[in-house]
Amino acid sequence: MQKTNHSICHYGEESKATFDQSSNGHQTLFIDGGAKKRHMYIHRVYLKDLKPDTRYIYHCGCENGWSDMFFFKTFPMGNDWQPRFVIYGDLGNDNAQTMAMLQEEIQTGRHDLVTHVGDFAYDMHTDNALVGDEFMRQIQPIAAYVPYQVMAGNHERAYNYSNYNHRFTMHSQGNKEMNNHFWSYNIGPVHLVAINTDFWEHIDFGTHMVHNQFQWLEEDLKRANEPENRKKQPWIITM
Repeated sequence: MQKTNHSICHYGEESKATFDQSSNGHQTLFIDGGAKKRHMYIHRVYLKDLKPDTRYIYHCGCENGWSDMFFFKTFPMGNDWQPRFVIYGDLGNDNAQTMAMLQEEIQTGRHDLVTHVGDFAYDMHTDNALVGDEFMRQIQPIAAYVPYQVMAGNHERAYNYSNYNHRFTMHSQGNKEMNNHFWSYNIGPVHLVAINTDFWEHIDFGTHMVHNQFQWLEEDLKRANEPENRKKQPWIITM
């Protein structure tokens, strides 16, 4: 995206048919590592005061222009419900034969979230990251409607995972610090854990991330297995 004066999301409950809430975000400059050193601006906005189990409409932009209108539905409260996951990997721009099916099933409310377990676009850095731009446009009819959770694969390694790190935003539950490589959160009766197994194979940038991830994972699983937490989230899924 281009640089703008503001990064804004207007949103509201669909039943009210109006944008009566607004959040301001921020933009960060991403310089691709390719020969052209393309400059891109990544916009992030945090939506506040969302009600559980509620459908919202929203659009993003600023006084320079606004996106199309999209919608999403927040998760129910508590753990007494069954989340519906879509999990896949190795989705490229070409020959993405499942894309039409995924778009239809997401927009008709058959799934609660998507988890993409590595290997995006083939590859996001290709052609000075223009392939990455096209991939983001391609997944918009999915990612605009449900959480699009990500994990890195070996195809994201270029320039120290730079396209992957800048284009996505993952957090662990209760932690506002972004970490796209290892994260966890609770969804209904599930404690979902994501790690980057590529760290063990790819150590050109050092082994510190292997150690950091292992320490984080050990602490996360300790907390998840505390009796009070395990009673609420008996399912622990690690990917």
